[in-house]
Amino acid sequence: MDTHHEPHDPAPPAPAGMTPHVPAHRPEPPVLTKPARIGLWRGLFLGQWTKQWVFNHFEAVFAGDPQKVALAKAAWLTRRGQQWHNWGGYLRAQAYLAEAMAVKDDYLPAYVALVAVYRDTAVGTGAIGLLWKSKELLESLPKRVRLLGSEVGLDQCGGAAHAQWAELMLILRQRDEAENHFLLALQCHRRAQSLGQDLRAFLQEAGCWVSPGFEAYVRGRLAGLSAVAV
Repeated sequence: MDTHHEPHDPAPPAPAGMTPHVPAHRPEPPVLTKPARIGLWRGLFLGQWTKQWVFNHFEAVFAGDPQKVALAKAAWLTRRGQQWHNWGGYLRAQAYLAEAMAVKDDYLPAYVALVAVYRDTAVGTGAIGLLWKSKELLESLPKRVRLLGSEVGLDQCGGAAHAQWAELMLILRQRDEAENHFLLALQCHRRAQSLGQDLRAFLQEAGCWVSPGFEAYVRGRLAGLSAVAV
C-alpha cells in the first residue's frame, strides 16, 4: 500500500495496536482484458489501490467501451463504500456509494449497500429520517441491470434488495410487508440460479447474495417471523 493517499481516498484504518505493513512497491491490478471472466474482476472487489490509479487503468484497458469503464468504476467504488461501512465510516461510505450510482445508475449493488448504510446510521445515531430515505431508495431501484455484457432483470438479481427491504420493514414494525419482501427475495434467488456462472459469481462478490447461504438466511428469518406470530 502506498504511504501517500489523496484526501478523498484515505488509507484503510489499521487494526488496533498494529502498525500497517507498507510494501516497497504497490502491486498492480490485473489487466482486465476479458471482462466476461469473473476471475479477472476479483481485484475490483478487494477495493485496493488509489482511486486515480485504478480509474486511469480502467480507462486505458477498456478504451472505447464506456459501459465496461462505468461497470469497473462502479464496482470499485461500491466495494470501497462497503469497506467504509464495515469500518464504521458511514459518511465516507455514503460518498463512495453515491458516486458509484452516479457513474452507473443501474448498478444494483451500490443501491443495496447504500440502503444498509442509511439503515445502520439511523439505528446508530437516531437519525430516523434516514429510514425513510432508505425506503425511497428501495422504491427507486433499477428494474434492469447491465452486467458483463448481459441485461439482468431485478426479478433475477434483486434478492438482496428485497432482503434489505424486509429488514427495514421490521425496524418500522411492518411485519406483513417484511414477510412479503422476504418471500420476494426467495423468488429472486430461485430465478438467479438460471443466470450464467460468471454473472452469479459477479453478483455474489459485489454484495447481491445469490449463494445457498442466502436462501438459508431468508428461510431462517421467515421461520422467526412465523414463530413470533404464533
